[in-house]
Amino acid sequence: MKHLKKVISAILAILLGAILAEIFLRVLIPVEAQFETWFTPGIEQWDDDFGAVYRPGWKGTMRHVDGVYRGVPLELNEYGHRLPARNEVPGTAKRILLMGGRSAMMSYGLADWETVHARMAQSMEQPVEARTIASAGGNLLRDWIQYRKHLMDENWDLVILSHVNPYLPAYSNHEAFDILPEPPPPEWVFHYMDGIVLWRDGLFLKTGRAAFRSYLGYGFVRLADTFIKRFSEKGSKGTQGMAEVIARQAEAPDPKALSDYIAFLEHISAHFEDRGIPVMVHLIPRPFAEEDQHAPYREALSRRLDVVDMQQKMHRSLSPELFIANGHYGPELARELGEALSVEVSARLSKENP
Repeated sequence: MKHLKKVISAILAILLGAILAEIFLRVLIPVEAQFETWFTPGIEQWDDDFGAVYRPGWKGTMRHVDGVYRGVPLELNEYGHRLPARNEVPGTAKRILLMGGRSAMMSYGLADWETVHARMAQSMEQPVEARTIASAGGNLLRDWIQYRKHLMDENWDLVILSHVNPYLPAYSNHEAFDILPEPPPPEWVFHYMDGIVLWRDGLFLKTGRAAFRSYLGYGFVRLADTFIKRFSEKGSKGTQGMAEVIARQAEAPDPKALSDYIAFLEHISAHFEDRGIPVMVHLIPRPFAEEDQHAPYREALSRRLDVVDMQQKMHRSLSPELFIANGHYGPELARELGEALSVEVSARLSKENP
C-alpha cells in the first residue's frame, strides 16, 4: 500500500509539474510565436502546384529569436512577395528583379525600408525599382517557376540570380527546368496554426497536429524524433540527408551535379538574354563562412556567367553580431550589401545604356 501511494504521489507530482511548466511557457511565450521561428498566423495557404505559398496581400509580423516579442511588420504584394522598393530619383525607373537566396534575400526579420533590395535602390543615383521574389525556404527553381507564372510578361532591365549553397540533385533533370517537383503527399500536410501549412516526416508524421498542441508535447516529440533519426543514420551506411549533401557539396561539389546546376542557371540566363535583359549571378554572403567559401562555384560559374562573389568582396563586414534570426542579415549588413550591389548594378546598367 505504501508503494502504491508513493507511485501515485510521484505520478501526481509529475503531472502537476508538467501542467505548471506548460502554463509557465504559455504565459512566457506569445501565442503567435509558438514552437517555431516564423510569422504571425495566416501567412501561408495551400497551392496545388507549389504546395505552401505566401498569401497574396497578407499583412502581419515576422518573429525571430532576436525580437520575438517586438516583431517586425510585413506586408506582401498581390503575388505573395515582399513589396517592391522604389528610390526617390525622378524619371522612368529601371526595373531590377531579384530571384533566389531564400530567406536571406527575402530579408527576413527586416522592415521594408531595411531590406537588401530597398537599400540597393536607395543607394543608386538613377531612378530604380527593385523587386525580390525570394521566400523563406524557397530555392531558385521555385522562384523561377513563380516568375514564369506571375511576372514573365513584365519588362525588366536587369535580373539578379542569388546563389546560396544549393541542393544540386534538384537540377539533375534538364528536361524539368521549367517544372516544379510534385508537392508533398497529402498525408504529410496539416495545419498546425491558422493559415500555416507544414509537412513533416519521422515522428511528426505519426503524431500530426497533436504534437503542436502543447509546448511540452512538441519538445518531447522533437527530442524523440531527433534521437530516432540519429540512431537510424548510424544504422544506415552511405545515406545522407539533404542538409548533409548541401554541406558536403558546398566544399567540393560533384562535377556532374555542378554542371547540371550551371546548365539550369544558363537556362534562366538565356531566357532573359533572348529578351535583351542582362543577368548577374550573385553569390550571397553567409554567416560563419570562410572568405572564399564560394570558390568552387565562383570558378565554375564565372567561365560562362556574369558572377559577383559578395562573400569574398564583403568578408570584412561579416562579423557574427551583424546577423540576426539565426543567420539572416541584420540592418547594418543589409545596408552594406545593398550598397555593394548598387555599385554592381549601376555598372551593368551603364553598359546597356552607354
